[in-house]
Amino acid sequence: MKNKQFGVMRYKDICGVQVACIYGDEDVWFDRYDIGHALGYDNPEEAVKNIHAKHEDTLQSRSTIADVAHCHEIAHDCVLYNIIGVLEICRLSNKLHSDDVGDAFYDLWKDALADLSYNNMTNEDIGACLKARIEQNPEGTIRVLIQAMMGAGWTFEEAVNDLVKASEAHE
Repeated sequence: MKNKQFGVMRYKDICGVQVACIYGDEDVWFDRYDIGHALGYDNPEEAVKNIHAKHEDTLQSRSTIADVAHCHEIAHDCVLYNIIGVLEICRLSNKLHSDDVGDAFYDLWKDALADLSYNNMTNEDIGACLKARIEQNPEGTIRVLIQAMMGAGWTFEEAVNDLVKASEAHE
């Protein structure tokens, strides 16, 4: 089944490969090509496709198809796997470093899942979290907020002005 509610949220280097961490359907997913590439296959898409075909009973329920713009820089259907599917593919690949690749995907999944939980927080929860952090370390927290805002496209002045406005609105 195709679900169009997918989007790339982060990339991480795994074994020299920039792996896309894809959020959707309240889970974190990984592209077939990226899994195969990280495992070191010469033809990553085909290699993982063959593993899937040989073990369809195990992998079918751990995969989905989505139209994700990230896929190899063009928009087309991507076969995505949840973390259980990724770990199964690593195990079934018989590659020498498959345990390391699986561990790296698992670490990325844990971090991404934490981000997913944060993205589902209400504005009130986010406000309470920020208030607690600012009370613990005001200068550091504000610096991180400004850097994050600038990374998202704000200028320094816009970031500072928006933070001042938000602060004044809560006083």
